[in-house]
Amino acid sequence: MSSLNIAMLVALSLSSVVELTVESGGETSTGEVENEVAAVTRGLEDALKQAMVDSKRAIPVLLAALEACIAVSEPLDENALETRLLAQLSLARAYQNLGDDDEAEAAADEAVRMALGGTIPADKLGERLERLIGERRAVLEAKGSGTLRVQCEVRCEVYVDERRVFGAVPLLVEGSYRVRVVAKDGHRPPLEQEVDLEAAGDVVAIDFERVGPPPDVSLEESAPRRAAPRWSELTMISTGVGLSLIGGVVLGFDGVCPEPCESRLVFDNIESGWALFGIGGGLWLSGVIMLVVDEVRTKRRGGKERARKRDAGSDLAWLGGVRF
Repeated sequence: MSSLNIAMLVALSLSSVVELTVESGGETSTGEVENEVAAVTRGLEDALKQAMVDSKRAIPVLLAALEACIAVSEPLDENALETRLLAQLSLARAYQNLGDDDEAEAAADEAVRMALGGTIPADKLGERLERLIGERRAVLEAKGSGTLRVQCEVRCEVYVDERRVFGAVPLLVEGSYRVRVVAKDGHRPPLEQEVDLEAAGDVVAIDFERVGPPPDVSLEESAPRRAAPRWSELTMISTGVGLSLIGGVVLGFDGVCPEPCESRLVFDNIESGWALFGIGGGLWLSGVIMLVVDEVRTKRRGGKERARKRDAGSDLAWLGGVRF
């Protein structure tokens, strides 16, 4: 056994001891879902240990551990994704050790696809495998890449080969990919589909449509209505201003005696003037308050409606870029 194999075997063994020590203190705090991911990760690590000892016996163990990753109901964490990539690389090296070049190339191609354009740590498993990965990556990139478009009618998360995708992927070479689309609001079940990019420039589109009515369909009905139509509020304001002006004019004539002045003709307008002024002021103030309140309600309702449309609108995820 080479020193490289011995070093990897010791490292994996130590990581298992640490895991067992942590688990003996009680259940994990994140619950059953993370336990499922942790179990898959341990299966991958066990397969890696087997690959360090016996390539022939390790192949079915590696294949089973890799297949188990697909069956996990929740996304794999970064540790699981890195361990899975190492297991895929170990599978390619196991085929190399057995002299099966075709299967080694196929496993290496899958590792390139699995990385989604990221770093492939082939150097951890020896120069021969590192050369193979470099060659296969160059071949696949030379053939070009395709584009996967996922259009969502609800806010969604997109996973390609169990890896969460944010925005654009720099490289999506030809081959088969498992795509999973999950609605963030849970209003529809996840969509799982396998897609094939067979040639450079291929475009595969997936539509993730809404199921059922929009969640805020009753927003307009439940929104508070106006206290009065806008035209009536404006009429109240203008009428109030007019009455106040008339009241002011009437008050201005209070105590005035027309020429030639006679005591019986002296105007006594103080009561009627103040009455008109008060009624006009009340109408003006009421109209202003109603108009301001209704305009604020309308603005808030419009903001909520725009937010609802934005949340329920199309989220477009562009995965990959056309390269030649």
